[in-house]
Amino acid sequence: MDRVKRLIRYACADRLQLNGRSVRIAVLDSGIAPHPDLAGRNILFRDFTRQARLGAYDDCGHGTHINGILAGSGVMSGGKYSGMAPACELVNAKILKSDGEGDSKALLRALEWVLQLHKKQRVHILNLSLAVYGLEDERMLLEMSQMLEYVSEKGILVVTAAGNGGPAYGTISQIALSSRVLTIGCHDFGYKDKKGHSCEMRSGRGAYGLEIRKPDLVAPGTEIYSCAHRPSRMRGQGWGYTAKTGTSMSVPIVAGAAALLLEQHPHMSPYMVKRKLQLSTTDLHENYAKQGYGMLNMEKLLTTRV
Repeated sequence: MDRVKRLIRYACADRLQLNGRSVRIAVLDSGIAPHPDLAGRNILFRDFTRQARLGAYDDCGHGTHINGILAGSGVMSGGKYSGMAPACELVNAKILKSDGEGDSKALLRALEWVLQLHKKQRVHILNLSLAVYGLEDERMLLEMSQMLEYVSEKGILVVTAAGNGGPAYGTISQIALSSRVLTIGCHDFGYKDKKGHSCEMRSGRGAYGLEIRKPDLVAPGTEIYSCAHRPSRMRGQGWGYTAKTGTSMSVPIVAGAAALLLEQHPHMSPYMVKRKLQLSTTDLHENYAKQGYGMLNMEKLLTTRV
């Protein structure tokens, strides 16, 4: 996260003393583990998989990693791997199984749950670090897409992944094409992991000639270090961190940035937040189908008027 914060010019958030306080983010993923960096951050949990367990848990690791990018305190790393909005509140719905796979019905039930919560205690942002490809049931796809648009209409900013199906045109996740959702692709300025891989090369691309820009913007997503979902097996190591790559990791970076913006301007509508994020980017001078409006730029987002 320290590399990520340099790339997106995060320093201004510290300078402005923004940390996401009073902003609530719903995370629909594989759950959340009791990592010390996340202590006190998660306020509600619901399991929508067939296991239907009551207490918060994560048997996959993907969700804990996402939560750490959003709200990790960095206590176990001396602040090196602290998250984007370490004082925000998290609401977790487990929809992904231990293998990282999920189903459409679990997603729809979780979205309904989030809407019910929103009526009682406002949910500001929905983090959806997953992609849908090859869904042949057009009725179900339409229902999911319409549900996400409805969530947005009800005042929740929906942030979702472009997916890792690139680099061909038209490889955006099937549920990320709506103009109402904020679709995030991956760009790392050429950075590669130890194996020479880069999320940027697989990030979902918009269709050629599409009227709206998809993805909306990009953020780093290669070899992002965040909370591990279980303690290290090495004696005396305790809870640590792990690196993951994908547009899934880019999503909470932008969702966390949105949380800081909402802390600064609590009355902003989802549309206004979405537009500010789009227009505060750094233009990378790449095809719109790859970069959307450009790279997340926290300095512009938090200090300039658009």
